[in-house]
Parts: sequence; C-alpha cells; structure tokens
Amino acid sequence: RKPRPRLNRSHLLLGFITLCLLVWCLKAIHHATQPKYQGKTAEEWFALVDPHAQQNAALAISHADPAIQAFQHLGPSAARFLWRELHVTDTALKKLFIHKAAEWSEGRWLIETSETRNFKALVALGKMGPAADCLIPELLIRAQSTNHVDCYRGLSLIGHIGTRPEVAVPLFLSNVTSTNPMAFGQSMAGLEQYGPPASNALPALEQALTLRTGHDRLLVAYAMVGIGDRSKLT
Repeated sequence: RKPRPRLNRSHLLLGFITLCLLVWCLKAIHHATQPKYQGKTAEEWFALVDPHAQQNAALAISHADPAIQAFQHLGPSAARFLWRELHVTDTALKKLFIHKAAEWSEGRWLIETSETRNFKALVALGKMGPAADCLIPELLIRAQSTNHVDCYRGLSLIGHIGTRPEVAVPLFLSNVTSTNPMAFGQSMAGLEQYGPPASNALPALEQALTLRTGHDRLLVAYAMVGIGDRSKLT
C-alpha cells in the first residue's frame, strides 16, 4: 500500500507540469497572433511607458514617444487594448498584495496599480489622435454619462481624437448651457481642438458669450478663436 501515495504525488506533479505547459503554450500562441510593431505587441509597448520616470511630475509622454508611434501604427488593436486598460480595476486582494510588495521590498518592487494603468491608458489614447477613431461610439456614450469621471474622459478623448465632427460638435454644443463645469469646460476645449471643422458651432458660441460670465466666457472665447472667428472679441 505504500507506493500508492507516491504514485498519487507523481500524478499531481505531472498534472501540474502539464497545466503549466498548456498555459505557456496558450500564451505563446496568443502572443504570436497579436499585431506587432517592431516586434512588440501593444501590451509590451504599454509596459514601457514609465509613470515613475520623473519624480514629482506628471506622466511625461509626447507624440514622438516610441510607444505612441507604435500605438498609432497598430491603430484599432492598440486602441481597443488601451480602452480595456482604461477600465481595469484591482480587487481588494490585489491592492493588498501590491501594497505589501512595495513595503517589503522598500519600494524596489513596484507593481502598477489599476489607477496607474488607467492614467497611462488615458494619456496614451489622447496622444493616439485619429488612430483611435474606432472608439468614438463608446466615447459618445461615456461623454453623456451622469458619472462625472466618465463624462470628462469621454469628452476629453473625443476632442483629442478629433474625428467625426458631424457627431462630436453637436455633443459639445449640448453642454453649452451645462451647469457641470467639467462637461462645459471640456466641451469648449473640444471645439477649440476641432478648429475650422466645428465652424457650424459659432452661432451657438456667440450666443453663449452673452449668457456666460467670468472664466466660462473666456473658455467660449478660446473656442471661437480656435475655430477661427475673432470678430466678436473686443
């Protein structure tokens, strides 16, 4: 009867090794089938964006950054990946593990939190510009959300992507009379970013100049100048 426990342990070990090999094979196949730029997938380029590169500073990433160029080249596949990263959320257990890992290693082993990944994805999507056009339908929904964070992100990204003015401009104009300062401000910024393609917004903005006061009025003026109309500025 003694050999049986050994046999069971051998079967368990063999099963564990087989499972590991299966997982590795699936990951290898998944990696091989993913679109790549210069041999790296969007996920690998995303990992190279370092939010800790500059201490006490916001994430520094420019349009010339190799990762942004990679995302722009990959287009929709990269945009979809970044969209998923924008919405990841850590479980309570993972948050505890990340905190303890940083504590035990005295800050040498830093694992990115979901908040960091969300921020990196938001910045990267904004820098992608028209290459992220495939996300416009989802962003239109987010931009009309009652959740202020979702609304802000949606409006901000639509402005940075800068495509489909036929749907973006009416959306921005719907916030001309908004009492939500984030929605109003981001909508004015979006119209300014679109420039001349948003010229059909000028009559509504001209009217808004008489309705808004203070800083809000200044934002309307910036939008008009960005579109190309300085005639009403005195």
